[in-house]
Amino acid sequence: MNYLSIAKSLAVISLLVGFLMIVPILTGIIYGEPYLPFTLLALGVMTLSGAVLLTLRHHQTQLGSREGMLVVSLVWLLLGIIGGLPFALYGCSSYVEGIFEAISGFTTTGATIISDIESLPNMILIWRSATHWFGGMGIIVFSIAILPYIGNGVMQLYKAESSGIGVEKLTPHIHDTALALWKVYCLLTVANIIALLLAGMNLFDAINHAFSTLGTGGFSTKNTSMAFYADNPLIIWLTTGFMLIAGISFLAHFKALSRDLSGYRTAETRLYLLIFCCFALGMSLAQWSRSAELPYLETLMHAAFTIASLMTTTGFASIDYEQWYDAAIVFALLTMVIGGCAGSTSGGIKVIRYVVLFRTLSVELKKIIHPRAVYPLQIGNKRLAPETITVVLGFFALYFLTTSALVLYLAVRGFDLWTAITASLAIVGSIGPGFGEVGPYDNYAFFAWYDKLVLSLGMIIGRLECYTFFVLFSRAFWSRF
Repeated sequence: MNYLSIAKSLAVISLLVGFLMIVPILTGIIYGEPYLPFTLLALGVMTLSGAVLLTLRHHQTQLGSREGMLVVSLVWLLLGIIGGLPFALYGCSSYVEGIFEAISGFTTTGATIISDIESLPNMILIWRSATHWFGGMGIIVFSIAILPYIGNGVMQLYKAESSGIGVEKLTPHIHDTALALWKVYCLLTVANIIALLLAGMNLFDAINHAFSTLGTGGFSTKNTSMAFYADNPLIIWLTTGFMLIAGISFLAHFKALSRDLSGYRTAETRLYLLIFCCFALGMSLAQWSRSAELPYLETLMHAAFTIASLMTTTGFASIDYEQWYDAAIVFALLTMVIGGCAGSTSGGIKVIRYVVLFRTLSVELKKIIHPRAVYPLQIGNKRLAPETITVVLGFFALYFLTTSALVLYLAVRGFDLWTAITASLAIVGSIGPGFGEVGPYDNYAFFAWYDKLVLSLGMIIGRLECYTFFVLFSRAFWSRF
């Protein structure tokens, strides 16, 4: 294990976090808020990180697959430790709460322990949203794009960080691929900000909500989330659209800029959009058929927003959908275990894994009828290797075992089963709000400090998509041979 390379990689990422703190510092200067503690903190982080990099400046970074997975796992702990300090200074009552809020932000989970969000300084509000935006595309991918001198192990970091069942490079060099993804990410963020401004949102709120939307995080500047803007249908529909865009692979968006729409015609993207349309329509009809309190178009608007928010694991709320009828809630609950597309900023299981699962089941059913026949399993023009199918099925097992373990923990702690189940799904799936005591208008403040640490670990496991975390506990991982 090359520990010096690991230390150098972590120092690079902590240095980037220190530079990210410039955003809230500038916000504090603009709004006349006490930014000095934030400034000293940023300087401290950058000084320590710079000292480590200076010490290891002659060390050639070499990351193998093991080092890559360990770095990616340690990154999220590091982000909680560093990113939690501003929250402890300004918005949270304890450092543990700050760690929870920071991990929730960087993993784009969006679960908060802050009850009165609107009372926070603007520089903390922008810090919350910036953690979403920075964590959305992936800190590792950002590091590869901006700091190519990390060394020959960048592909290992990219593989450990990326989602889905494979790693696709848009360009011959992985640095260029990462940079291309970030260019698309920035372009869509600017487009979202402009759209929200034209729809009537002020600049500060537009920046914050665009960061949270494209990062599929869900932190808002308002106590009632996007319900604050429920009387402006244009803002709700625009946010719905940009959440859906963020849930599609950014590889597809990059290709679209070159007039190549093939990324939007994949089996995964088609199923993703089909599920959204069917679930949004089903949820709206299930609610409207039982209650005509709202006009159907308004019911459809909130249903579409809710399904997009849960499916892309953003976690915004335009209405307290927990108060809707059970038939409508079933659609919301099913959406929580779907997720967006591979290569997007969304969390959850990811639609591509369901595509693989359904294709595998279809082949197995055919083999029952014709046991001697050979049915190639493929997606598009790509044939899937048996080991890929094994990895996907293994992920389902790890995902639901992790969720079940968290449900059991919360149930033993005395929380009601509805809260335990949906909170666990929301934490591991990077969704944020659930039902019961963690509903769309509630938060996670009532949990004990040790519960928050357990939930923080659940967020990291979900963000790492299980494998990268659990492999650390394998004897083979630490063995030399």
